[in-house]
Amino acid sequence: MTISKKNLLAILFFSSFFLILHIETLSILGIKISYIWKFALLLYLILKIKYRYIWSGYYPLIALSFISLLNNDIALDTPTAGVNLFNILIIPLIGIHLTKFNKEKLNILATRISLFIALSFIPYALGLMESYGQAYDLENFGGSFGLVGAFATAHGASLSLAAAILVILDRYLFDKKYRAYYAIILVIGLLFLIQTHVRTGLLMLAIGVLVMLACNLKNIKKIQLALIPAITIFIWLPTTDNFEVLTNRIIGAGKYTSEESITDIGSGRGGIYIASINVYSEFNLKELLIGTGKATQMDLIASKIGLRIGSHNAFLDLLLAHGIIGLCLFLYFLLKTYTRIIKYHKGKDRNLALSLYWAYIGMCMVQGFNWLFVNILLLLALTICMKSTPQTSSMPLKIQH
Repeated sequence: MTISKKNLLAILFFSSFFLILHIETLSILGIKISYIWKFALLLYLILKIKYRYIWSGYYPLIALSFISLLNNDIALDTPTAGVNLFNILIIPLIGIHLTKFNKEKLNILATRISLFIALSFIPYALGLMESYGQAYDLENFGGSFGLVGAFATAHGASLSLAAAILVILDRYLFDKKYRAYYAIILVIGLLFLIQTHVRTGLLMLAIGVLVMLACNLKNIKKIQLALIPAITIFIWLPTTDNFEVLTNRIIGAGKYTSEESITDIGSGRGGIYIASINVYSEFNLKELLIGTGKATQMDLIASKIGLRIGSHNAFLDLLLAHGIIGLCLFLYFLLKTYTRIIKYHKGKDRNLALSLYWAYIGMCMVQGFNWLFVNILLLLALTICMKSTPQTSSMPLKIQH
């Protein structure tokens, strides 16, 4: 069997990118490699941008990114403000860039990225490589550390993998030719997701699968197919040594902590949310409108609970860091995205987009919104959905509204 030139180039690209991800937490001359490759990507996207490809739904995110230059952080912590700007700006620029491709190429890209995410965990799970990322410490739950793979954090690994599994599930359901192959990857991906021991990824997957099944209620065969990998995993899990650790992690039953009170629920999210609301209630008019910036936000939360962290909720994060204007811009983006998805004919393209969309909303309820791979897969599904009409399926999308 020969490998085509295009597939060979794809293998080389993803292999190189895997190595970059593996070392992205390391630094060169005091600068993290993750900042270097993301800044290079941002610069490339800016140079390649063409106005005629801009969908109006991306304007709110572009405006949101530049609020970082107006609030307190630009003077108090300029590097953080700059990083926050390009972490947000890179999302709409990727979306704009994707509109240049036709539907077939977008589907191939979504599949390859999802397979890359799922398969990238294999050398770490087998003990062939040691991750530089920050794995979840399970000592409180009777274990050691969760799986993090090539990703910088356990949450980045889990959320990216959950979104990837939804795409792979879609391929498993509708691609009869490679169904057996996708079934194997699906089971492997589910095992890796469980081994991250991050509940947010499991929540995303549960929401996305429920939406996908709801969209296929009239097709009982698809529902039965979707249940096979899940049933396989749930039958096998209780036989593993790690099952008790996983159960403790899911229900929050730690040796030193519990989630019995409202402030402790969700790994302390209840208390963080209350502190975030109290912080916002003390803002002056400028801060109410455009926020304080991410660094100041974490300092203010630390003054309430003694822990310097974000709000662990995208909407509260935006309210504090970017003010009511920033929150409204993000909500407008979500509204435009949803209406754009449901505008087109019913079918598997729309079903996958809705699945990823509601999984994304679930993620935003308990985490930030700008996790790169989750956004990329959502934007791919959105753009595919945009091109699901005969006049746009095989040509670049040239729309502004």
